[in-house]
Amino acid sequence: MSKMPEIAFASIECGLAALSLWFASRLTVFYRKNFSIQEHPRPWVDLGMMGLAMWCYTCKRNDISRQSHLFLCACSVVESIRRVDSLEEIFKSLLVASSFYLASTETVAVLSWVAVCIMATTQLLRWPPGLKAYLRSLRTVCGPSYAILITGACYRESCGDISTDLFLRLPLLRSPSLLECATFSSLLASIAFRPDNKELWRILPELSKRGFIPSETRQKHVHATLMILSYICMVAKFIALDFDNPWKVTGYVLISCSSIGLLLGVRGISNLWIKSQAAVSFLHDRTMMQSDRHEGPDEEEQQGLLLIEEDDEKEHTDEEPTPQSSTRKFWSNDDRKDSESRIENGGRGLSSIRSTFDPHQRSFGRNPCIDESSSNLPVISIPLRRDSSFCSIRSNVSYETFHTSTAIRRIRFQVVVWYIGAPDEVNGRVEMKFRVTIFWNAPADKDDEVGYGMNNPYHKRIWKMHGRQRAYETNLSEVGDNDRIVYVPPVSILNAVEFDLLGEAEVCRLNTTENLMKWSALYRASLLQDNMNVGEFPHDEHDLVLRLGILKHRQRRKRWDKRIWKLDLATREDTEDTIENPHGTIVNHVKVPGFNHGDRDLEFEFLPLQLDAERDPMALDECLQVKLRVRRESSYFDRNIIPLLACLNTVAVSTLALRAKEFGARGEMILATSFVEIGIRMTVDSRLPVVGYQIKMQFVLNNFFFGLVFLVLESSLVYLLEDGGYIHSAVLYDRMAAIAEVLHMIATLYIYYRGSGAFCDSNCFQRRVMTELSDSPKREREMSSSSLGV
Repeated sequence: MSKMPEIAFASIECGLAALSLWFASRLTVFYRKNFSIQEHPRPWVDLGMMGLAMWCYTCKRNDISRQSHLFLCACSVVESIRRVDSLEEIFKSLLVASSFYLASTETVAVLSWVAVCIMATTQLLRWPPGLKAYLRSLRTVCGPSYAILITGACYRESCGDISTDLFLRLPLLRSPSLLECATFSSLLASIAFRPDNKELWRILPELSKRGFIPSETRQKHVHATLMILSYICMVAKFIALDFDNPWKVTGYVLISCSSIGLLLGVRGISNLWIKSQAAVSFLHDRTMMQSDRHEGPDEEEQQGLLLIEEDDEKEHTDEEPTPQSSTRKFWSNDDRKDSESRIENGGRGLSSIRSTFDPHQRSFGRNPCIDESSSNLPVISIPLRRDSSFCSIRSNVSYETFHTSTAIRRIRFQVVVWYIGAPDEVNGRVEMKFRVTIFWNAPADKDDEVGYGMNNPYHKRIWKMHGRQRAYETNLSEVGDNDRIVYVPPVSILNAVEFDLLGEAEVCRLNTTENLMKWSALYRASLLQDNMNVGEFPHDEHDLVLRLGILKHRQRRKRWDKRIWKLDLATREDTEDTIENPHGTIVNHVKVPGFNHGDRDLEFEFLPLQLDAERDPMALDECLQVKLRVRRESSYFDRNIIPLLACLNTVAVSTLALRAKEFGARGEMILATSFVEIGIRMTVDSRLPVVGYQIKMQFVLNNFFFGLVFLVLESSLVYLLEDGGYIHSAVLYDRMAAIAEVLHMIATLYIYYRGSGAFCDSNCFQRRVMTELSDSPKREREMSSSSLGV
């Protein structure tokens, strides 16, 4: 290749880079498609282009024009970019392409050093846990790169120069060397025994028929064993090779770190394996015990039904009552006694309750609650969950089941948001203007203490609020002795720091027959947001929350007894189709300053009321949570700040083209670039929220500046080593530093645009995880058949 013209040599180098990128993109897509070849479009076109490009690269005939060669290279690059549709895959493709390029151009010593000291160290560092989480995204890429590099080193050692004789000569048949053992182990582990690769075993029909496909756990163990064997062989080969002192010392340090991480990781895996075996044996024993208990002709017990029998003289006069001591149960005796005492205290006419036990059930609707097909007695589905203290009944059964003849009633909410101010992420507050409307069917044929008095159709009277809890029907005069009274549910804004009532609340009767009442009020409130976190700034998302509930007179036998008056959402019958979504909506003109909610509408959900001191899960109260998901508008940072910082760091990397002896010129250019970045940083800091943890934007700005510091330190170190005679040339060191900084810059850009935030301060994500865990037992609400789903 040294005798070829410079233009032809550049053409071949471009072809090699394009071919490496093509291989990398195909490998990345292959991994993304779960190793399924059938899911790849046009596989034969790809194979044809691969063969033609390789032939053009390896062919030395003069009839292959340089234009045809470059055209094939351009087609390879275009095809590579077309198939990769995300920034993450672009980053993986570039890293794997660099591995292909190094495997085609560098020597055995360089490939062994990079594979053992960089790729293997990244793969094997599993301790401490923070570093393991930090390197998680890189381990998925370094695995294929490790196999590619040691395969190239093995071929170089066996067949000579791979760049001129690619695929033209096969390795000689002889006893395997360390590199060949390492290559065979790594390829077998990376392809055949990769835990998420099932396609290779599925194409072997005989193994599939006989059930010889290994499990995922077995594949993990074989994969780990083969990779450790390959690493040991590569370490032995590294010790046998001859390196300069700086490279050898650095390699030994990295090998020691990776070996310690490997030992600690194997220890953690062994402990995890012991715990998993103990858990499997425990589940097996428990399954056997349950199978022994379920033996017998009882079908209801096999279906998971809990039957609680009580004596009822009216319904079972001819039958022998079932004693409570023989009650079948799937829970402890204490739970059975609590449930029986609850039924005895609350149910007078309840003959039997059959409760379907389902540990995974989170919600229940109207249809499963009442089922009279099996018997004439009511069947109420109640989710019995030991991990939750919240349980309620959603059905239209009569309140006679508990202690009176009053039916279960519902207070139905409607919320319309008219204005949202700029959220204060630091203090966790947001100003909001909204209208709350409630609908309820007031009790009829009761005295003034409970509901309505007699109706007088000969006078035009209006309902007027008196305080926050009562409304009077009057003739625009003061409250008199003969005025009829209706009590209004006292709605409370649970997360309001301060609020104002705009105007007067309105109350009216919509339906005389059903005594359907409507109360509406317009509020302006400063709402406390306890889940605001700006760790992902400027790509952070927030849930603007409004919580409503009823706190007063919710005790037993009080006016708004929570066992009788249940919270619900408004239906179309309540609103008379005056609004598309009867539960509520956000007005079209509402814009959150600095944020965008897109086409999202309000989300409604009912949560257990944490302030409730009730211990009985059948009588727990709840509150309504209205939520709007908003996302920050980040175009200012995405299109102005970050691209400019990337360009400045690229200019700083270009200074490594100067010789190491020109350290002064390098330092001046990098110093000028750093001053520009400091000015940008001061401007950006004025727009960042001041919080007690590191946010993603600060992390990205720091990494761009740390890249400049790394270039200055590398330039000074190389200058001292070359000036002192420790190294002959600093070109290789400068190239590796430039590659490292470019990869660091690409990784920083990936973290900013698509990163999950795991690289920032862990404290800023702890509250988000706790919030998700606390929101996990949220249950869905039962809606009437005429209302829309939430």
